Amino acid sequence: MARAPLATAPAGRRPDASLGTVAALRRASQNLNAVIRQALKEHGLVDSLEVTHPILVNRDLTRSQRGHARNYEVGNVVRFTRGSGRMEVEKGAYAVVERADSDAGRLSVVLNDGRRLDYSPKRLSGVEVFRSEQRKFAAGDRIQFRAPEQALGLANGEFATIVTIDERTARICTEDGRIVEAHANRLRHIDYGYASTSHSSQGATADRVIVNIDTMRSAELVNRKQFYVSISRARHGIASIPRTESDYAKLSIEAARSRWLWSGFG
Repeated sequence: MARAPLATAPAGRRPDASLGTVAALRRASQNLNAVIRQALKEHGLVDSLEVTHPILVNRDLTRSQRGHARNYEVGNVVRFTRGSGRMEVEKGAYAVVERADSDAGRLSVVLNDGRRLDYSPKRLSGVEVFRSEQRKFAAGDRIQFRAPEQALGLANGEFATIVTIDERTARICTEDGRIVEAHANRLRHIDYGYASTSHSSQGATADRVIVNIDTMRSAELVNRKQFYVSISRARHGIASIPRTESDYAKLSIEAARSRWLWSGFG
């Protein structure tokens, strides 16, 4: 079954892949991303010349958590989704946490324009909180936008493939075939698109889906809803595979040569 897509790949041609993994946990999707990408690099489907690029990973704090200074970390990036006229903070502005005083319940942040702002997060909780991380990207990498990028005409959850990339700009090819040139600051809300959580995979479809469900997980992570989210990504067919990461790595090479979206838990 897993060898079937291999035969359909035109020789010497980079595959047009609808490739991803749906995992119940973000940590699982990150692990799978690393394994899949390494396998694709070894087979020459992702360029060996890489560029280190900073991205923002949403910490997924609840509204209640965002209202308490103790839940922020120095270096976190805050995006103001509402803004504040009184504090002269525009909607969509970014700031970096410089100090989080849990005793006083205050945050000190530095805005993009260099201004410093000291405030109580209880009074300004209309924010998203991110952790800055580094990723290595190269031509051939499949990426997913984890937030809408209106300037590029890309929606949250949309996939694209990197055509070229350097420290300042990247050219990407969207799923509908558009070639888009983007400055690095427009690519903060991206990550590898080989594996994603069940939440961020909603809306994505492929002709066939390979689903793996780790029954060692608790009922909160593996249940009917999670199963439905995974299998509903398929247009025509569903298959199951073993749950080990090495099996995913082998399958990724074959899946990259056809229109497969494969998914798994764990």
